[in-house]
Amino acid sequence: MKYVIICLVVVALLSPVIFFYLLYTSTAPMFNEELPEEAVIGKRLWQSKGCVECHTIFGNGGYNAPDLTNSFSIRGEKWLKQFFAKPPMMRPHKQRKHPGLTPKDTRAMLAFFKLLDNIPNLGWPPKPHYTPAPKQQDGQ
Repeated sequence: MKYVIICLVVVALLSPVIFFYLLYTSTAPMFNEELPEEAVIGKRLWQSKGCVECHTIFGNGGYNAPDLTNSFSIRGEKWLKQFFAKPPMMRPHKQRKHPGLTPKDTRAMLAFFKLLDNIPNLGWPPKPHYTPAPKQQDGQ
């Protein structure tokens, strides 16, 4: 009888310790790696330039312009550098251009896009599904 009581006391004392250890390890960050400083600067640029008003990252943000989650792999570094150096007009505006970036800011934004591109996102954003309109016959 004394043995059973000792076992119950040990189990009662160890149970909360094991529970809180498992709780801590399951909620602790999975990746403790430092983010590159240039990518952090790029994220701050993303916020300060107001990119999120029109563009999305991982589906969060504005829906007036393309999702930029995988823009680094889709467009490539060369294209993005050219875009930031000589920004085009924002559609549908005729006067307003995308904000241009200095070479230093461009490097930071590219580092941010490269970081985003390397995050496993389970296929987000989904590829657009286009259904062509049915062809009309003459006289209809």
